[in-house]
Amino acid sequence: MLHILVATSTWLDLAKRRDGQRWIVALRVLSHQRHVVPIVPKLVIDEFKQNQDRIETSMTSSIAQHFMQIKQDLSDFGGERNGDQSADQTLTSDATK
Repeated sequence: MLHILVATSTWLDLAKRRDGQRWIVALRVLSHQRHVVPIVPKLVIDEFKQNQDRIETSMTSSIAQHFMQIKQDLSDFGGERNGDQSADQTLTSDATK
């Protein structure tokens, strides 16, 4: 059995990442199977809670920027292929195919 202590900054980084949930689920499975015992001091939980709103805001902003980039790419590269369709129409028509 492996005992593991993860710092608050690592938990916060996992929470910010789009693929962070995969790591958290894997840790939960290993913990449930008793292969890993996570050591989580109260200080880590308290610090995570203090920063949770900031992390959620950061994630929301990151996702919004990602979608804006996709929309811009569709406008830049999809516009030539689809005549004068807007990026929104291109996204909608591609999703229904």
